[in-house]
Amino acid sequence: MAILRLISLLATLPAVAMLSSCATATIDNAVPQATLESPSVAPTAVLPAQPTNTGQYPNINVMPVGETAQFTPSDEAATRALLDDAKASQQIQGESTAAYQERLRRLRLLAKNHAKDTISQIEGK
Repeated sequence: MAILRLISLLATLPAVAMLSSCATATIDNAVPQATLESPSVAPTAVLPAQPTNTGQYPNINVMPVGETAQFTPSDEAATRALLDDAKASQQIQGESTAAYQERLRRLRLLAKNHAKDTISQIEGK
């Protein structure tokens, strides 16, 4: 419990320090005033205000080409058959409801006691 309080205290210290520093910082502290008054470098490129006519137009009649082969009906049938076979084999190998409930009970018991058991093992109790 004391460790959690220490961790939460340590987590809040940087936030408090940042808040106190924000109150005194201004743009003058970050950027010298001379930099703000006159630009020393002229812009290198000026964008045209109006569109220019290049005499070329895009061709919107070109049909796009797919990057991969399309999934055909025979591919679909083969994939469905493969998945149906996998589903049927899983249903055959499935466990009974009673076995499932017992396995679920053991897992829930493990989840409930695992943290306490691990801490006691670490602390050597």
